[in-house]
Amino acid sequence: MNLEDTLFLIEFFKWCFILNFTLLCYSTLMVIFFQDFIYRIHIKLGIYSGDKDKHKTLMFNYIANYKIMLIIFNLVPWIALKIIFS
Repeated sequence: MNLEDTLFLIEFFKWCFILNFTLLCYSTLMVIFFQDFIYRIHIKLGIYSGDKDKHKTLMFNYIANYKIMLIIFNLVPWIALKIIFS
């Protein structure tokens, strides 16, 4: 692997992390401040048909899982590449 490929991968993982972290922050804010709105939309679209408390739990589980995946697949490879090739 040459230096250009390595620099490309470092930039790729950095921007993947930045974009996914932005999406995570947006999703978190939406779930915190617009819980009722999100619940009503999911009911209308037929995506969800349970009670409101269970929906809230599912939304926070979604955010937690997304955060874990973000760390594993974006942040850790970026940090590893930065350590190895710096």
